Amino acid sequence: MEEMNILNENKRFLFVLGFTCPFPGAGWWRIFNFAKVFKKMGYKCYILSSITPSTINAKKIVREEDIYIYNMIPYIYVNNPFFLLINSFFALIVSFIFFIYIRPSLIIISVPPVDQLLPILILSKIMRHKLIIDYRDEFEDYLIIHTGKWSFFYHILKWILSYFYKKTAMIISVTPAVAEKLKERGIYNVKVIYDGVDTKTFRPLDKSRVRAELQLPQDSFIVVYLGNVYDPYRVDVVIKALKVLKERKPNRKYLLLLVGGGDVKSIINLANILEVSESVKYLGRVKNPAKIAKILNAGDCGVIPYDDNPLWQRTYSTKFFEYCAVGLPVVASVHKDSALASIIEANKIGIVVPPLSSKALASALEVLDSNEKLRRDMGLSAYLFAQNFDKEKLAKKLLKIIWHILQ
Repeated sequence: MEEMNILNENKRFLFVLGFTCPFPGAGWWRIFNFAKVFKKMGYKCYILSSITPSTINAKKIVREEDIYIYNMIPYIYVNNPFFLLINSFFALIVSFIFFIYIRPSLIIISVPPVDQLLPILILSKIMRHKLIIDYRDEFEDYLIIHTGKWSFFYHILKWILSYFYKKTAMIISVTPAVAEKLKERGIYNVKVIYDGVDTKTFRPLDKSRVRAELQLPQDSFIVVYLGNVYDPYRVDVVIKALKVLKERKPNRKYLLLLVGGGDVKSIINLANILEVSESVKYLGRVKNPAKIAKILNAGDCGVIPYDDNPLWQRTYSTKFFEYCAVGLPVVASVHKDSALASIIEANKIGIVVPPLSSKALASALEVLDSNEKLRRDMGLSAYLFAQNFDKEKLAKKLLKIIWHILQ
């Protein structure tokens, strides 16, 4: 890395996100990790992010671990062309001011959402700034499928974006499968940088001690769900699986730990309706990674309950790497031919069940509950697997790519 340190004098990196930061989501943690590592290497890093009607009272300038975050781009989250144009106009004006003020050597924009992307693409081209797009999922296809009468507009937008993608310095994707889909569109300037995990923070701890500290029962089979409650994650299916388990094994104690935000109220209501509320414990939004790691260590397995949308077949969830790093077997509701299913089965780190099947999910949890050796073996395999995806190493891999771009 010595040759990269030579370049760090006066090099400024500007990261752009479409959310109010910081927030407990995969996009934020990914970009913030890049910024922290680059800062550690001596580069100047700034984060330009959005402010929405629901976050209007949030701080506009935040300093997080000596990195300045500017929540300055007005953003109204509505998926239709009219609001896309309004949001793009605001992003164009604010980004132009920041480009002049910061004079970045390189810009990295995280997508989705799309609203800030087009103006950043245009500005970087006009002002001759190097641009990397952090492409997290196939958001264009999601918009085409879910916007009804506006789908034709988003088809055109996808074509326009494909043209600009080919002109950028680099696209980084989160999985090889997503990279292949981009290449099918004729976009070949793609590198894979996985989400990864902080293996120094997320590591195995003594389960009994952690449960005692968190005042959790020692004799329960504990399932952990980490993340927000919204599409594409169907936590309601996990609640229904708890109901199935209660009927199958009325004397066995099962407990679901929920960590995150989103529509948690509907999940709690469903648990009450199905009479499994005693099997659900909501721990709120937790921002501290060390505390999250401790909570995960209290579990017997981690669950990833995807819906049946085929768009998610090529992605991994950030929670997947975090489950693995602490040694949790993973139970994933996902299509059998998906990238996540392939990696789970190839590395023997969990069980894959069909999406939206509460009975299949209950059976998988029952298998892990009844076989301690299987849990232990899968947990060890998961831990060893995660060591190949350390976030700092992945950020340094990206820095090597940037070094060649800046050369």
